[in-house]
Amino acid sequence: MKKSTIIFTLLFFTLFIGVSNLYAQDGGEKYKIAAIQHQDMILFSDAFDGFKKGLNDLGYTDKVEIEHFNAKKDIPKLDETIEQYSTRDDLDLIFAIGTRSAVGAVKKIKTIPILYTGVTDPENSGLVTDWKTSGRNYTGIATPDYLTMGIKLLFENLEDTSSLGMIYLTGDPSHVGGVRGVEKFSQEAGFKFVYKGFDMRDKDGNLYPKEVLREYIREALEYVLPQVKLFFVQPSQSFYEHFDIFHEAFVKYGIFSAGDPMYIKNGIIMGIGRDIKEFGKQAAEYAVKILNGESPANLPMDTGEKFLIEFNLQAAELVDFAPPIMLLSATDIIHKELETKEIKQ
Repeated sequence: MKKSTIIFTLLFFTLFIGVSNLYAQDGGEKYKIAAIQHQDMILFSDAFDGFKKGLNDLGYTDKVEIEHFNAKKDIPKLDETIEQYSTRDDLDLIFAIGTRSAVGAVKKIKTIPILYTGVTDPENSGLVTDWKTSGRNYTGIATPDYLTMGIKLLFENLEDTSSLGMIYLTGDPSHVGGVRGVEKFSQEAGFKFVYKGFDMRDKDGNLYPKEVLREYIREALEYVLPQVKLFFVQPSQSFYEHFDIFHEAFVKYGIFSAGDPMYIKNGIIMGIGRDIKEFGKQAAEYAVKILNGESPANLPMDTGEKFLIEFNLQAAELVDFAPPIMLLSATDIIHKELETKEIKQ
């Protein structure tokens, strides 16, 4: 072989290797993340947006491919998809948003790393027994006793804390866990806790028609509200979609209402909750560690750091509640109007 041919061949392979390495670094194989949620919900969207923002801030936007699945309340489809994930070998991480997705993933997926957030009560939902380690393939960003912490903040700023009411969805692990936590706290703190649950699905797992669900919400509120001074609303897309019923009942009974800030423009007086976008960003930090080889079992279930307190002046006016200055001074955001139609007293 001629010397010039050998030199040309060497130069060709050198160039080929260089281009291949460049491709591998900039446009080659990516990490694959499956993000799952069981329904449309403002909190879940915010968590997912925060997660993507966190990955971008850490320089990982071009290094990951996210396969996003939203079951849109089709629980059998959610279970089927999680089952399919458990047998795949191309996934580097499962990002579970919300209690139902997290519990389902942890039960069925034993080898792929799992990271969760948006879980209302990790302990009572069965996800956490030791906040330092799961001892398994999962970890998450959550808050111990989230609802209890919110109710404590509520009690710190109000005078009459003798009774509290809640309604909940009996088929929702997040709601069931939340009620268990508040019931335990009520026994310790010595206040009356009145609650009533109902399912939003029939015995075959089908969602009830909206008219039926609205009637169940109305009946549960009519049972609880006459017995209490305060009412706390758990996060729920179903509650959000029918919040006009809650608002009408609060005004009817003159009840001070609080709950997740997702309802603050629709009729509750005080919103107390997690800054879920920040939780999503914290989850991204854990995701990068896991993608780089860290075992989820070595990452403690991290406590979400930021809480928000919001107050709606018009909602307070409708039930004749005059907020003390100390309460308003502890509030992060003050709203002056509602987005719902005005309700005559």
